[in-house]
Amino acid sequence: MSRRVVRIAAVVVVTVVALVAAAAGWAALRVLPVRADLGHAAGLLRDLEGQLGSGNLAAARATLDELAAQAQAIRATTDAPDWRLAARAPGPAANLAAIRVVVSVLDDLSTHAMPAVIQLADTVDLGHLLPRQNRLELAPLEAAAPALTRADESIQRSIDRIAALDQSRLRPEVRDGVRQLHEGLVRVGSLIGVAARASRVLPSMLGAHGARTILVLFQNPAELRATGGIPGAFLVIRAENGTLRPIDQATAAAGLGTFPTPVLPLTDEQVALYTERLGRYPADVNVTPHFPTAAALAAEMYRRRSGTTVDTVVATDPVALSYLLATLGPVSVASGPVLTAENAVRVLLSDIYATMDGRAQDRYILDVALAVFDRLTQGVPDPPAAIAALAQAATEHRILVWSAHESEQEVIDGTVLAGALLDDDPAHPTVGVYLNDGSGAKLGYYINGSARLVAGECHPDGRRMLTLRLTLTSTAPAEGLTDSVLGLGLAGDPYTVRTNVLVVSPTRGALAEMNLDGTSVAFGQGVEQRRAVGVLTVDLAPGQTRELVVQILTQKYVESTIELSPTLRITPGVNPWAIAVEATQNCPIAD
Repeated sequence: MSRRVVRIAAVVVVTVVALVAAAAGWAALRVLPVRADLGHAAGLLRDLEGQLGSGNLAAARATLDELAAQAQAIRATTDAPDWRLAARAPGPAANLAAIRVVVSVLDDLSTHAMPAVIQLADTVDLGHLLPRQNRLELAPLEAAAPALTRADESIQRSIDRIAALDQSRLRPEVRDGVRQLHEGLVRVGSLIGVAARASRVLPSMLGAHGARTILVLFQNPAELRATGGIPGAFLVIRAENGTLRPIDQATAAAGLGTFPTPVLPLTDEQVALYTERLGRYPADVNVTPHFPTAAALAAEMYRRRSGTTVDTVVATDPVALSYLLATLGPVSVASGPVLTAENAVRVLLSDIYATMDGRAQDRYILDVALAVFDRLTQGVPDPPAAIAALAQAATEHRILVWSAHESEQEVIDGTVLAGALLDDDPAHPTVGVYLNDGSGAKLGYYINGSARLVAGECHPDGRRMLTLRLTLTSTAPAEGLTDSVLGLGLAGDPYTVRTNVLVVSPTRGALAEMNLDGTSVAFGQGVEQRRAVGVLTVDLAPGQTRELVVQILTQKYVESTIELSPTLRITPGVNPWAIAVEATQNCPIAD
């Protein structure tokens, strides 16, 4: 090769390197100001979520205007000729292309999807979404369904566009901004999605097209079950063209009793995990965390005892009631103390067991159900606050809904109301921690907990090891509790809380190991809805804290560039859990 050719080649190489370096430097400088705008936009989405949830439409409009201005400012920058040219180039330009996608999404959200929702909310009286004089106006809700569905579909398309970005090629600060925006969109989308689905199914569930029967189960987290607490009592409501009236109520023990064989067929997997008690005892229908199973069993138990077919099952608890009472105000109860937002949890889950005998406890709980139903259905003084209270309870999985009608259940599935173990989105593997009382007592009132889920090592096939660190603490006293609280004392010492902890892997995942207080322990294993389930009994003496560490494998992934953002589901108890979940990049897949 001649020296001239070598010199030319060297000049070309140096020029290319210089151009690449210049492009990288240019991209870094151009990205820096936009990075702050992305962070601001993510903050606006958080504000918007809160404003919509509380019904503050004026603030939501102002936030949308600011979000639109933010999108226009970023768009003006990214529409510049140098950005357009760079967005077609490889390497650092991936950041610029990603920003342009984000701007397009923000622009669509702020100028099309959300303004339509706010305009609709402004024309529909929120009071129509709650009962007045024992009746709901269903026509406005049905009329809102098409617009809400279009907005929901638009937001979901935007979420998919951002999720499809190849984040492995983005600068860390851009990737972080994209992640924050994606999370904000998901939260806002979830809110609109629930509203859209509700508008499609609530009218029929409340008798718009024929009378319906609703079974309301009151879960008692003082005696824990996987979905929240033992079904202590129930109320049956007849809904016809929006008119609501109670037609039956009882405690689960008195009104349903027990059955010699399961009321519905159970799978071998269910029997292996929960025994046939799942289908025979009303108190045990929800030892499974899969609420559709629990609801179907409860509905069939009620049908066999009453002859009445149930269309819908709803489950809720005293904590959700306390949120609602904050908007309703105090409710008088004929057979006991007045209930308020401040005392409802303590009275219903502790005080009645210290001051009343079993018959008086049952009477008071049934009176509470009717008193709250009557107060709620006569009219709510502050509908936006009441809707926000119900939304908070639903987000915490303290309100669960199942429909016996398949078309309605398909709409409920995938929402926070479903309480179902559905297949995971690969980017969002769900780990479940579910608690079932093993004491035969009401000691769940004294359990506190915290949980942390982090991603660990990668496996060659693309699976990821997740580490769950769970702590449980008993605040129970060592003496002075009544027999109503101590119950059967199945742990031996009646003041020791025995809890059967179920750890449920993501779909097609696996449980590798459990360590209790630093020691590896054997645990029961089973399968529920294509998920591995590990079961371990944990005893807590008064004042004791114990730590359970579980190693969990995700499924094998076919994509290597998605961000792994796990979700942690935990049985809602009396006290809120301290929960931490860390997102991370997914594992590379070996060739």
